[in-house]
Amino acid sequence: MADDGDAAARAAVMADYFATMRAFLAQQQSLLEAWQPGAGEPAPQAEDPLAWAPFLDELVEASPERLVARCHLAVHRDAFLRDHVLSGRGSDTDPELVGLACVPLMASLEILAEAAAALAGTADFASIEQVRAFDWIALDDEALTLDVVAEPVAGETGLWRATLSQAGAPAVTALFRETGTARLAPLPALAAPRAARWDGQAIYDVGMFHGPIFQSLAHVRGWDESGIDCELSDCSLAGFFDGGTTPSMVLSPVLMDAMGQLAACWVAEHVGTDFNCFPSTIERIELLAPQPAAEAGLVLRGRQQALDPAQAGDIAAARRWQFEACSADGRPLLRVDGLVNVFFPVPHRFYQLRRDPLGGWLGEPLAPVGGARLWQLESLPEAFCAQSNAIFLRMLAHATLAWEEREAWRALPDNLRHRRQWLHGRLALKELVRHWLHERTGQLVYPSDVVVGHDERGAPFVDGWWTQSLAPAPAVSLTHGARWNVAALRDDGAPVGVDAEEIGRVQRPDLLEAAFTPAERAWLAAQPAATRDDALLRVWCAKEAAAKLLGTGLQGAPEAFAVTFESGGASRARVQAGDSMVPVLLVRVGNSVVALAEYHERVSG
Repeated sequence: MADDGDAAARAAVMADYFATMRAFLAQQQSLLEAWQPGAGEPAPQAEDPLAWAPFLDELVEASPERLVARCHLAVHRDAFLRDHVLSGRGSDTDPELVGLACVPLMASLEILAEAAAALAGTADFASIEQVRAFDWIALDDEALTLDVVAEPVAGETGLWRATLSQAGAPAVTALFRETGTARLAPLPALAAPRAARWDGQAIYDVGMFHGPIFQSLAHVRGWDESGIDCELSDCSLAGFFDGGTTPSMVLSPVLMDAMGQLAACWVAEHVGTDFNCFPSTIERIELLAPQPAAEAGLVLRGRQQALDPAQAGDIAAARRWQFEACSADGRPLLRVDGLVNVFFPVPHRFYQLRRDPLGGWLGEPLAPVGGARLWQLESLPEAFCAQSNAIFLRMLAHATLAWEEREAWRALPDNLRHRRQWLHGRLALKELVRHWLHERTGQLVYPSDVVVGHDERGAPFVDGWWTQSLAPAPAVSLTHGARWNVAALRDDGAPVGVDAEEIGRVQRPDLLEAAFTPAERAWLAAQPAATRDDALLRVWCAKEAAAKLLGTGLQGAPEAFAVTFESGGASRARVQAGDSMVPVLLVRVGNSVVALAEYHERVSG
């Protein structure tokens, strides 16, 4: 149990704060009513009334009918954000290079509660109702500013509405009620509890992204089809912010965040690890006792049912959760009804990379061609990348990109298809280089350690700290389509160029043939009809691969890159462009033609 002296001290701090806040509002109103401005005379200012509120940094507007405050958050200043990053560690060499941090819904609720309490002059709320989350509050730029507005609800005594906004758009809203009768009943016991598949620290090692502050699930007592019970940590707020002090809060964000985690544990028992789920709405929270700042022996119970009974057997269906948190002696601290989780299935390779950017892979090696290594990466589906404001694509970018690459990512046009293609192509190059380095040196580096750049002609190159200690940077090349990406690498100092195309992708072969030389069209006409598509792509891919090796691109004149095939088949070609002759190897990989150019010769005019 929490120490009685600590509880009394916390209550005294809260009482002093609200006395200060009430005095401030009265003083502010009287000052503004009495103030007669003189030339250049600033408006009178009262003392800061938000000194107690840990989230509220700036008072924008204050009156008995409306309070507007501002909250400034930064990953490198706020410890709780570093413990709510949506992916695993992204770097061993730069501790500040963290993944995409997200403000937990329960931290957003605390911001709302602080604003409502400041306006109401009390933190002793009986219930919180109609919690709605409209969008992620993610720190794509490592820092952000939020505005929170609290107002009394017209015609309702003791009821306040608070709205948290990001860039002018509402992100979370809730109602705070000062008095009322508790109406939520205790939860029933589990009928036939089973042991959890993952328990204790394993919950966080296997799937959860939460850092130490939010790692509150200590031991799952059991679960069945109706729900799940868990023993919690003491849910301490120590270290929640940087600075070493333990903040006083209206609520307990750590205790309340455990609800979403416990729901995820129940889902994991049914479907394993390949999903994400997050709370989006809560109908009612009843605060039955002062919220603990730290208390041993806490127990959390959750019960669920499908919103649509017809979908009860579909684990991905929306579910309505009820929760009850109790002290060690069984005293209820809070009860919750109508918490709805949003469920997102994710590809297994995405789950692996999100959880462990060092050990996860999206792609795989292809058989070497000539002296080059090849890597194929199938892009994650566009529909998956698009959902929930492209949150999964944003997670992937922050888990894998270096600082300078993040700047390039932010500068991309707001076009999902283009951003998806840009990121997956870059990841193909990163994974190929990482795989090559591991085989060559035995050391596995992070995706962020392989920095991809482009020269003045747009050709990719790679760099990173490892070029000074592990191996010189190899030559690389990349080709990508709507679904897949192929990267090539040579480490012997020779340049490389790669291109690939899927059979059947070209809808108008006649238009492509128009870019061929007469000799190329004659060769194509001589091929059997059954292999005509394959042959067409071999000519085109040979041109592209040679142009990439030369670093020029086709420059809008593909006919200037003349392709001839060696006798005996179409697996070896030579491409002449000006005074350069480029040998090209061609192979079939599944339903695609892959062309690889590895060096070039000078020929006389």
